Amino acid sequence: MKKSELPDPFEKARESKGYGEMNDQDDPVTMLLRHKDVRKSAHNYKTFQSGAVPGRIVIPSEVDIRDTRQIPFEVDPPVHGVYRAIVEPWFKRPLQAEYQEKLTAQISEIVEETLLKGSVEVVTDFALRLQSRALTLLLNTPFIIGKMKSTLSKIK
Repeated sequence: MKKSELPDPFEKARESKGYGEMNDQDDPVTMLLRHKDVRKSAHNYKTFQSGAVPGRIVIPSEVDIRDTRQIPFEVDPPVHGVYRAIVEPWFKRPLQAEYQEKLTAQISEIVEETLLKGSVEVVTDFALRLQSRALTLLLNTPFIIGKMKSTLSKIK
C-alpha cells in the first residue's frame, strides 16, 4: 500500500510514545495510535472499559447529553457477550447469499437508473438513494416507493 500524501498529525506521537492526549469538552482522553496497541487493549477490558460511563466511548463525549447506555457497545464482558449473542445473527445476515443477491439487485437498479441520466449529483441522486434502499434491506422493511408517494400526497 502506498503511503498517503496527506500529513499525519499523529506521526510524532505515534512513533515516540504510541498514544496521543486531547481534551474533549474538559474531559481528558488518551488515544491509542498504534494498531497493535488498539488490538491488545481490546482484549484488556478491565483497564480499557467501555461500560464505565454512558456516552464516553465516542468523541465528542456524550456524557452531558445522555445517561442511557448504547448496548452492546457500552458494556464490558461478560455482559457484552450476552447482548452480542442476541443481536449477532441479525448483523450476520449480510453474509447470507439471499441477502447479497437482494443487495446486488438494489445496487444494479440504482446504477442503471443513474447511467440513463445525462448527469447526476453523486450525494443526493446516487449515494443517499443507495444507502436508504440498502438500509431497508438491512432493517428487513419493505421498500414500497409507490405506496410511499401515495401516502405523502395525502399528507400534503
